[in-house]
Amino acid sequence: MTISNQPALASHQIRFRVEYFDTDGQRRVHHANYPVYFERGRVEMLRDAGIAYRDLEDQGIFLVVTEMHTKFYESAGFDDLLEQTTELLEVRKVRLIHRYRIRRAGKLIAEGQSTIACVSHEGKPTRLPAALIEMMRSAGIES
Repeated sequence: MTISNQPALASHQIRFRVEYFDTDGQRRVHHANYPVYFERGRVEMLRDAGIAYRDLEDQGIFLVVTEMHTKFYESAGFDDLLEQTTELLEVRKVRLIHRYRIRRAGKLIAEGQSTIACVSHEGKPTRLPAALIEMMRSAGIES
């Protein structure tokens, strides 16, 4: 999978510091933490749009990762201040595609892309909830 360069339907930014527990023995962010950073961006993007992920789960709607790709350019280290841009690229009936870019002092250090599927409590694919679709429409995003 290559990371798409298509225009984003929506974009959201967060800033955070690298915690010591995110790092390996060389004080660099361990590669397994980048998907956690990406998830943080998705959850905050929803929250800022008025949708709490917890409320979706309480309704029996779960957004699960079905595909993830990450490309690294430079390492991040303990106490670095990072800025992450999370972009919504596509909205399908049961899937969302996001792109992520993490920068330190304006320089791209990592980017990624994920496919997120909407599933029921039983793990069966299900349509994205109406509230989520309505939020996207009000933001000018059509499914």
